[in-house]
Amino acid sequence: MSSVNSISSGFSFNRVWNFAIYYMPRLKCQLLIYFCVSLLGAILCLLPGPEGVQKRLTVGVWAIIPILFYCGSLVFSKGPDTRIFERLMPISAAEKLTFFYIYSLIILPIVIYLLPTVAGWIYISTPSLQNPAVVSLYKIKFHYGGVILIINALGGILIAVSCLYGVMASRQNRMLFGFVGVVVSNIIVGVLGGIVGIFTAVNAFGKGFGDGYVGREPDPEQVGELIVKTMLEDMSQYNALTISMICVSVVLIMTVVYLTYRSLKRQNI
Repeated sequence: MSSVNSISSGFSFNRVWNFAIYYMPRLKCQLLIYFCVSLLGAILCLLPGPEGVQKRLTVGVWAIIPILFYCGSLVFSKGPDTRIFERLMPISAAEKLTFFYIYSLIILPIVIYLLPTVAGWIYISTPSLQNPAVVSLYKIKFHYGGVILIINALGGILIAVSCLYGVMASRQNRMLFGFVGVVVSNIIVGVLGGIVGIFTAVNAFGKGFGDGYVGREPDPEQVGELIVKTMLEDMSQYNALTISMICVSVVLIMTVVYLTYRSLKRQNI
């Protein structure tokens, strides 16, 4: 009865904190590993060397980091299933969900993304380290921000919350279903990105044909670069296509959040 009364007293960040303390022993190892990977990635991004080596290192680091973020919630499936004990705790489903999302969507991204991002800014500010191909990668990442950044962030959040849903909703093989959540949501994000890419590519080709029609023939060696630049410029603006993608991503995220909350609430009964 005291458990019920404490939960019914309203949302409590103190209970969220106590729940975090309960999970901390299994989370400390993950945080340490993520920090070490982040530090190593930042160092690799700042190593001087030939252009090809730098480019491969930079691409490799920025390919691994998002995967670690997407799969961060798998840590909650580590070890024996303790949900039967969590059910006895005086904590509501909303408070549990708050802790899971604070950890998965705020703490983990800071730990894994911060140092490589700082390393990227240091790289583009230090001419002695720079190679043209790597600078181009960072310009795409940092210069074309705004809408592209929002779309990428929402896509990453969708994948991360889908992983958590797979872990929390499954009765057995929690890690497997967490991976399934990552794969399925990644496919959805890829399809949405592909749709936007097709429309922006068509627009870019249309501009190219327009230039040819009026007699302006671009340098063949610059055609690919111009198409990519046009696509990035189109995607970095608020238009019907990008706004639609943002809205679809938000709806999908809200749906997964609701399903996760419902799963946690059912487990609390």
